[in-house]
Amino acid sequence: MQVFLLRADSDYHVLRPEDGAFWLGRSGTPVSGAWRAPRLLPYDEAPGEAAALLPVDCLPLDAAADGLVLSERGRTILGPLLEQCGELWPVRVRDSAYWWFNCLASVDVLAPTTQGEWVEAADQRFLAAVRRLDFLVDGVLEAPPVFRVPELPAGYLFARDSLREAVGRSGLLGFRFDAVWRAQGGGVMPPPGFGVEAVDEARAVAKRAALLRR
Repeated sequence: MQVFLLRADSDYHVLRPEDGAFWLGRSGTPVSGAWRAPRLLPYDEAPGEAAALLPVDCLPLDAAADGLVLSERGRTILGPLLEQCGELWPVRVRDSAYWWFNCLASVDVLAPTTQGEWVEAADQRFLAAVRRLDFLVDGVLEAPPVFRVPELPAGYLFARDSLREAVGRSGLLGFRFDAVWRAQGGGVMPPPGFGVEAVDEARAVAKRAALLRR
């Protein structure tokens, strides 16, 4: 049994609201009121340019804390799992239908052996920096397929084996699963995704080219 940090692979597209429009959602908070499906574009797309949209099923927003955007295929395949964890709201990427996943599940599963820099605020302890994440085995067994933990900002999503396996079986592209904890062995030190990560543009270009050749 493992816990993974769940992200969209930013080596492909990163999305932004068209023309700097206000993003309607707030990750981790239920949508209230009318939802007007926003139109999103690749972040690095120049005005008047319309480069090929890569056929991946999971895309990040330019503010990582805003969650993930799934293709229609991704939503169809993973919907039964993700609907246990939050909301799926329609968006448009250019003129194609996609879905914003807003994870609402927050579970108290961090073990006391978790290591990092703690901050006390309003009777709540928060992790300002992470050195090692440890999880309670029983808590992970009862957790939904995707979840947050209250000690970390809303942008950090964690996934169980069930979601990773569903993505692998279906051949969905664009998801990134970094193992941060294993039932046998505990937390990974240092856990990936909690520090500054170097941008490898050559790797991203190669991955995009390989995908377009498929």
